[in-house]
Amino acid sequence: MKARYIIIPIVILGVAALTTWLLMNNFSRQPKYDLFEVRRGDVTKTVSVSGSVVSDQKLELSFLSPGLIKEVKVKMGDKVAAGDILVIQDTAVLQAQANQARAGIAAASSLLSKARNHLRPADMNVLNRSLDNARIALETARNNLQDAYRSRDNDRRSAEVALNSAQTAYQNALNAYNAQLSVIDQSTVGAQIALNNALSNLTNAQTAYNQVMNRYNMGQATLTELQQAQTALSAANAAYLSARTAYDSAVRQANLQKITTAGSLDAARSQLEGAQAAYNSAVSGSDFKITAAQNASTAAEAAYALAEAQYQQSLAPALGADVSSASAQVASAVATLRIVEAQIAKATIKAPISGVVTAVNAQAHEISPMSGPAIILETDGVFQVEAYVSEMDVEKISVGQPVKLSFDALSNVTAQGVVAVIDPAATILLGVVDYKIKVALPETVANLKPAMTANLDILTDQRSAVLFVPRKALTKTTTGYTVKVAGAKEPEIREVQIGLMGDSEVEIVSGLAEGEKIVLGVL
Repeated sequence: MKARYIIIPIVILGVAALTTWLLMNNFSRQPKYDLFEVRRGDVTKTVSVSGSVVSDQKLELSFLSPGLIKEVKVKMGDKVAAGDILVIQDTAVLQAQANQARAGIAAASSLLSKARNHLRPADMNVLNRSLDNARIALETARNNLQDAYRSRDNDRRSAEVALNSAQTAYQNALNAYNAQLSVIDQSTVGAQIALNNALSNLTNAQTAYNQVMNRYNMGQATLTELQQAQTALSAANAAYLSARTAYDSAVRQANLQKITTAGSLDAARSQLEGAQAAYNSAVSGSDFKITAAQNASTAAEAAYALAEAQYQQSLAPALGADVSSASAQVASAVATLRIVEAQIAKATIKAPISGVVTAVNAQAHEISPMSGPAIILETDGVFQVEAYVSEMDVEKISVGQPVKLSFDALSNVTAQGVVAVIDPAATILLGVVDYKIKVALPETVANLKPAMTANLDILTDQRSAVLFVPRKALTKTTTGYTVKVAGAKEPEIREVQIGLMGDSEVEIVSGLAEGEKIVLGVL
C-alpha cells in the first residue's frame, strides 16, 4: 500500500519532466530552408512551339493543258537530276491544232492580201468593158447627132418606134432598179444582223473572260479555264472582225450596185427623154430631131463620166479599216499558233531541280490530272522546319534568332536552327490567329525526314554573366519585387530590382550580391 503511493508521484514527475524536455527541445530547434546561392550566369527567354519538318524546296509540277499521258518515266522515291524527263504528254491533238492554226494564218493572210489589193483580174475586166461601152456609147451619140442633121426628115416614124421602145426600156429599168434596191437592202440588213450578233458574242466573251480572270486572280479558277475563256474571246473577236469586214464589204458593194443600177436607170431615163425629144423633133420639125440628138449625146457623156468615176473609185487604195481588220485576223491566228506551240513545248515535264519524286499522280494512257500536280518533287536531304506562332508571341520573334530543335521521332537528337522567314499574313487555325515561320537548318541532321514533328525553342532575349535567381524566389508587391535572404535567425525580406524575366530565372539588377543565399522554401 505504501509502495503504490510512492510509485504514482514518481510516474507523474517523470511524465512532467519528459513533457518539459520535449517542449523545450521543439522551441529551441531552428527550421531548415531550401536555399539558393546568388551567382552569375545566363538568363534566357524563349518562345516554345511545335512544328513540322518540310523539304527546303517542294515543287508541284503540272501540264499547261489537259491531254493524254504518253509515258511516265519515274516512280515515287526515284532520285532525279535537274533536266531529267519525268512525264511525256501525247501531242497528236496539239499538233493537229497547230496545223489548224497555221491554216488559219494562211486564210487570214489571204484576206489581208485581198484587202490591200481588192480588185481581181475579172473585176478589172468588167470595169474596163463598162468604160469601153460608155466610151462607144458616147461616140455613137455624137455620130447620131451628126446623122440627125442629114436624116432629120425621115426619122419621124423611127422616132415613134424608138419612143415606145424607150418607154418600155425605162419601165423595165425602173422595175429592175426597184427590185435591185430591195435585194441590196436585204444583203446589207443581213450583214448588219450578222455584225450585231458578232458584237454581242464578243461582248459576252469579254464579260466571261473578265469574270474568269477575276476568279483566277482570287484562286477560284484554273489556268485552263482562263485559257479557254481567252480562246473563246479570241474566237469571238475574230468572228466580229470577219463580220465587220463582211458588213463593210456589203455596204461598199451595195453602194456600188446602187450607183450602177442608178446609172442604168438614168441611162434608160435619158434614152426615154432622148426618144421623146426625137419624136417631138420628128413631129415638130428638124430642130426637135437635132435637139434630141444633142440630148442623147449629153446623156452618153453623162453615162461615160459615170462609168469613168466608177472605174477610178474601184482603183482607189483600200480603206485603212479593211487592212486593219485583216491584219488583226492575221495577228489573232498567229497568237493562236503561239499558244498551241507553247502547249506542245510544255507537254514534257522535266525536273527543274535535283531531288526526290515524292508523288506521281499521272498514269500512262490516262488524261493528265488538272485538279492537282502530276509530279511532286522535293529536295533530297535539305530540310526546313515550319511552325505556327500565336499573335501574342510573334512580336517577340525576328529573322535571324537562334532556335534549338528536338524531334519526337529522334530521341536524344538536337539541332540548331535560325529563324529564316516570318509570314506577314495571318493564318486562322481553329479560330486562333497564328503566323507561320520557317526555320533554316544550317547543318544536316541524320535520319531526318519530311513531316516529322519538331519542338522549337526560339531564343528571343538573353543576358550573359549577370546575377540571377530562380523566378519562384520572387514575390510580387505593389511597388516591385522582394526576395527572402537567409539570416542568422530569421530570413530577411529584401526589395530587389530585376532586369530580364527569363523562362526559369530572372536577372537581378540591384538588391543582392553574389554569394548571398536566398530562401526558396522551407524543407
